[in-house]
Amino acid sequence: MEIIKCKRRYLVFPLTIVVFLTAFTSCLESKPAAESSPVVPEEIIPGTEQEKLEENLTKSSDGDEEYQTDISPQVDIPPDYTLLTTINVNLDFDQTEEQILVFKKRETPDSTIKIAVVDFDTVRNLYKISWQGETRATNIRTFNITLEDLVGDHNLEIICSGTNKMGDRTLNIFRKTHAPSGINIYYTSICEIVSSGTIEIQEKERSQAYKLGQKNGISFPIVTYSHDPDSENIMDLIKTTYYWQYQQEEYVKGVEEKIPGKEIEEVQLQELFQKGPEAFEKFLDGPWYSSSSEEDTAPGKSTEILLFESKKRSITFYSENVQEVYDWSSSHRTRIPNSLYINTRNELVPFIEKQISIYILSLDSILVSVYDNELKKRESPWDGKYFKLSPSLRKNFQKATSEIKNPENINLTGHYTSEDNIEIYFNFPWFRMIEKNQVIRGGYSIYNVREPIIELKIMGEDGLIKGIKRFKLEFSEDKIENKIVRTCVLVPGSLVIDGFKPNGDSPLRFMQIEILEGEDPIGSTSSSEKEARSSLKES
Repeated sequence: MEIIKCKRRYLVFPLTIVVFLTAFTSCLESKPAAESSPVVPEEIIPGTEQEKLEENLTKSSDGDEEYQTDISPQVDIPPDYTLLTTINVNLDFDQTEEQILVFKKRETPDSTIKIAVVDFDTVRNLYKISWQGETRATNIRTFNITLEDLVGDHNLEIICSGTNKMGDRTLNIFRKTHAPSGINIYYTSICEIVSSGTIEIQEKERSQAYKLGQKNGISFPIVTYSHDPDSENIMDLIKTTYYWQYQQEEYVKGVEEKIPGKEIEEVQLQELFQKGPEAFEKFLDGPWYSSSSEEDTAPGKSTEILLFESKKRSITFYSENVQEVYDWSSSHRTRIPNSLYINTRNELVPFIEKQISIYILSLDSILVSVYDNELKKRESPWDGKYFKLSPSLRKNFQKATSEIKNPENINLTGHYTSEDNIEIYFNFPWFRMIEKNQVIRGGYSIYNVREPIIELKIMGEDGLIKGIKRFKLEFSEDKIENKIVRTCVLVPGSLVIDGFKPNGDSPLRFMQIEILEGEDPIGSTSSSEKEARSSLKES
């Protein structure tokens, strides 16, 4: 469950309660105090785990009272509502505790989350709902409820934070007030904020007299940060501060302040430069594209893409004709504050290594220098300035690469021949191709980019990679009488952001015939099968 981070120092009556999602059913009728038997849970809300409820989450400042969420409600709720949590807390400092119920309409994901206060009626000797309120939050997984004295009058406000169906942050604050009937506890809304950015309650130090209960304290302002709609720079923000007004008995919007993105960027970069290699790796995560010049930063004209995946410990080099995957061996900070040094090994051919120096120029640009031990020189075609992909292009790129994995139903092994008498032998991870008495050797890998792709890395006698070819792989396997016929069609092309793109050259069609043992009417193995076995041993 996500909790809004507020800049808080808890002073008096702080109470933060994590909402555990447990469903109950019944109806919203009063229940005598003597009949407060536990309600048996019927179901668990989909997508949540039934966790053990924590006891004694927080104590009040004098340590005499304990607040719990592992108790049953004192009233029933209607069957078309789901009870999310029940909280026991003394809201008016009398001899009996009240309850706060958090509930939501069943089978209606977009419905808002509601809360209710259950108070004890000493005249009728039963519990009943004295007040109900509605929040702007809809997501039960991000919903959080907190009790704290925001106003400074020694009473606890009910603070509800979460997100709505659009993903915006929501904040609802309810303050205790006089009930219309004159009895029981009653609340009224004093703040309702929906923000596409962040919402913070900024706590301030209160006087010793407040802590001793002798005087009221200062109220806490509420601050939101959101994107400046008048600016094209996504880093430019608007800071809005809301202040408590006693006369109006609500929080009122006050100062709006524009914060240039440059200032924010400088602060964030300085914080990053003081951290270790793990923070740098997290910063680099995702695709970065290079441009032919610093002035031309259009993603459509980029020639190379670097994909950093720190969790997978992988770095992938993409260009029009090349895709190389390297294991991310290690990262080291250098004496230069904005730099990171990375060691990598080729995933397919481990003795091929690259050393990468990264220099962070801004929040969306880096300078890359690659030492290629394969080429034995500092200059590399991957050197240059790289920029973060825009959100839309990043989404397309991630969609195209999210399915890169080994297809489970394709297992190339053994000897294949084509109609043009081209032979190819597969013995993972190596291949050997014979065409017109010319032998080509190297490594191969098969993965999915929306469709099966086979990549052949051609190696010279010195063990260095001389070239890379990619094909769309069309594989089929059929059983015909006592034979298994495997067909392998290789369509030449290259990988682009949107997937595989054929280059127009004629496909290569290979075939392998396997004679099933015991089913050969002659009782012998075909010559092609013998050749395949001997060739595999040689390779």
